[in-house]
Amino acid sequence: NPTSLRKRPKDVKGPHSEPSDKKNGKFRSPRPMLTAHFIGVLGLMLLVFAAVIVIEKQLPTSLRISDEPKNPDRFIAERAYNVLKNLTKIGPRIAGSYANEVTAVNLLKDAVQEIIDNAHENHFIELDVQKASGDFNLEFLDGMTNVYQDVQNVVVKVGSKIKSPHSLLINCHFDSVVDSPGE
Repeated sequence: NPTSLRKRPKDVKGPHSEPSDKKNGKFRSPRPMLTAHFIGVLGLMLLVFAAVIVIEKQLPTSLRISDEPKNPDRFIAERAYNVLKNLTKIGPRIAGSYANEVTAVNLLKDAVQEIIDNAHENHFIELDVQKASGDFNLEFLDGMTNVYQDVQNVVVKVGSKIKSPHSLLINCHFDSVVDSPGE
């Protein structure tokens, strides 16, 4: 019988009651995000995207190997890309694996040796392969110790034969994580 259903008194709050406005004792519904906030966030996003486009347009044009005779002092992106492509063709290069410690190291040594052979007479380029062993503690979960033995680092130092206090040391990781495809 619909008349037997009791209505809740207005002063009793239940699970579906609305938040109260304590200043004047009235109930009000929560306000949706204001249009001004939405436009502000959208404007900020558009500004960031525009800044990225402007910065990207200021990057130098990547050069190909065929451009090298006209640009002998410039970075040749195609050559670097070819080395990177050959490195990723090896597949996964987990630290300590044959692929990383022998194949990748030999590939990098060959690439650097080619640079040394074709370097300008004023440049001094030094190649060194360092073997490192050691361990370190990881404070992760219950803690564990990570041990490595005879892990290789390919070190290249570029300097000038002309007296200069400046040189360039180049380093990067060339190994890959365990579950990666090696790319």
